[in-house]
This record gives sequence, C-alpha cells and structure tokens, in this order.
Amino acid sequence: TSSGGSPPKKKAAAPAQPKPKPKQSTPQQKPIQSKPKEKKSEVSEEEAIEKVQDLRKKQHKELMDVLEVEQTNEAEREKKLSECKNEEEKNKLDAQFGKERSKAAERIMKLSDEHEKVLQDTLKKYGLVEIKNEQRQFQKQPAYYP
Repeated sequence: TSSGGSPPKKKAAAPAQPKPKPKQSTPQQKPIQSKPKEKKSEVSEEEAIEKVQDLRKKQHKELMDVLEVEQTNEAEREKKLSECKNEEEKNKLDAQFGKERSKAAERIMKLSDEHEKVLQDTLKKYGLVEIKNEQRQFQKQPAYYP
C-alpha cells in the first residue's frame, strides 16, 4: 500500500515543471521601454535652452569642485616633497604622488566624458542637436553654445 501512495506524488511534481516556460517569453517588453527615450520633450525651445544652460552650470560647478580639491591635494604634495630631506624617501613620495595624479586625471576625464554624454543626451532630448558620426551637428545655433 505504501508503494501505491508514492507514484501519485511523483506525477504531481512533473506537471509543475512546464509552467515556468510560458513566463520566459518577455522579449516584447524591451522595445516598449526603449521607445520613450527617443521622443522629444514637450517644452518650448526657450525652456529647453534654459534647462540645458542650467545643466551646463551644474556640470561646470561639479568639475570646478573636483579641480579645487585636486589643486589642494597637489599643494599638499608639493609641501611634503619640499619638506622631505631624504633623497630615497623623496623618490618614494614622488612615485606615490605620480600615481595619485594619474588617478585624479582619470577621474577628471571620466567626469568630463560623463558630462559630455549627459549634455548630448539632453540636447537630443530637446531636439536642439543632431548627432552624426559622433560629431555634433547643430540644427540651430543656440544662444548658450558659442
């Protein structure tokens, strides 16, 4: 009698496996999510230009803050090097500072690249720029861009 009770349990587990397969067919949702990004914003040209100007000001301030910190760091590096009397220690510090400068330069370039991408995306969003072959081609000559 115990063997008669076991087979129904095995059969009950088998039909549960095919059910997850229909849930896997979701590729139709991906194009729907990417299409709204392509639509132009519903703001006037003046509002769009103002938004881009605000973005540029914010980006400029962010970059200036980073540069100010790095300028302070560089002044501290120079001070440490000038105070160092041991030539071997000076060489170690110089190598360390070179690495720090390199990392700082990479951070600044990365930030600058991110800013440029956000700016281009924003200009495109508002229909103020057309990008062809990775070169900016303005449809209109905006007042905020010399």
